[in-house]
Amino acid sequence: MVHHGPPKKDDDTPMPASISLENRDSLQVTASDKFRLDPGIGGARLTLDLAIDRVAIQPAEGEEPTPADQVRLRVAASLFVSVRVPQQDRLYVCELEAAHLITAVEKTYGFQMHGFVRDDQLRIIDELRAGCDFWLTVAIRVSYVDKTPSRLFQAGADLSIGVESGIWLRRLADARRGGFFEVFVPLDGGTDYANAEQELEKAKAELLGNNINAALLAARKALETVRKAWKTANIVRNVKRREAADQDPRPELKRTVPERFAFFAEDLFAGLSGALHKEEGTKGYEYSRAQAVTLIASTSGLVAQLAEERRLS
Repeated sequence: MVHHGPPKKDDDTPMPASISLENRDSLQVTASDKFRLDPGIGGARLTLDLAIDRVAIQPAEGEEPTPADQVRLRVAASLFVSVRVPQQDRLYVCELEAAHLITAVEKTYGFQMHGFVRDDQLRIIDELRAGCDFWLTVAIRVSYVDKTPSRLFQAGADLSIGVESGIWLRRLADARRGGFFEVFVPLDGGTDYANAEQELEKAKAELLGNNINAALLAARKALETVRKAWKTANIVRNVKRREAADQDPRPELKRTVPERFAFFAEDLFAGLSGALHKEEGTKGYEYSRAQAVTLIASTSGLVAQLAEERRLS
């Protein structure tokens, strides 16, 4: 996937969204790229700073203008994220609401919109953007009651905000998500590792119930998929044979990257097996929750690596 940084105007201000009202007036809505993420349970509260300005049209002959202070707008929005072009690949994130009704007057009026973004959504956004800039698209909806005669009027427009990678990373740091780390394993690149993903889900569920042995068993089953796909046992056996005949005092330094990951996968499998089989070196030892997390997270990383290879192949 090729990522393109979001284009900006010369003054780095996002282009405004224009919303036409029933009396031909229009609303110009602009946004700052200085959004905020505040920590919450299971995610972060997103705050966007926006400004609204009413552009009045001279009423036609015989028409009575609607005073601005008589129009109270309810402003809501759907938030989308895009890594290429906002109108082509946007993915839904959450709903946004203004904290109060907005009075649209003929001068700039600032207001805020709030929404909640889950931790898993933040991680997926990070995976999709792959370290690059991206877009936030705010699909704004305004509604109000027209009193002459009384009826509900609704209209909307899209507002796209370019988000630079550095700004995004600082906002994530503000949300203080560093207490936990999960590995994102996408399933759009193939099906040969789908069972591994299911086993990792079992491992996570068992760990939540503090069933450490059951969690490690599920992780070992997931790792079997990686070992089979990469033929790690054969690679390790052949490398050891080659190094046994090498006169170099440190032949392991000549291992290629795939060979090093094969050794890592086999060592990880041995660690999982030792926890379950109570081998000679692990008899009478009970693995702690932190040690189980280490083994399961390492397995997740290898499954994610296999998934990436399938997507790129």
